[in-house]
Amino acid sequence: MHAGDLIDVQAFGTWYLGGNDGGGPDGIRMGHTDEPDVVLPSEPIGELIARVGSQLLPVGGNKSFVAPQDGDLYLLFNDRAPWYGDNHGSVTAEVDVYSLP
Repeated sequence: MHAGDLIDVQAFGTWYLGGNDGGGPDGIRMGHTDEPDVVLPSEPIGELIARVGSQLLPVGGNKSFVAPQDGDLYLLFNDRAPWYGDNHGSVTAEVDVYSLP
């Protein structure tokens, strides 16, 4: 994708994170003071986040955003590095990319 593209993400499903179940794309567990920071500290643990190039953006269950730079799009769960990932594919996402004039 390219900088300025409009990206629409809709995520579905539930996943398990940190011993809690029944979570969704908006984050599901509280952090503990003895744990290191999450990858995107401004957002809850377990929230779906996007990485485009080096930029991290909150996505949650349904969000549109403009690509801040050129690069591949990755969807990840916000957790402690290096433990953020796709939780074994238990969530699906529909992604549409629109090139804006």
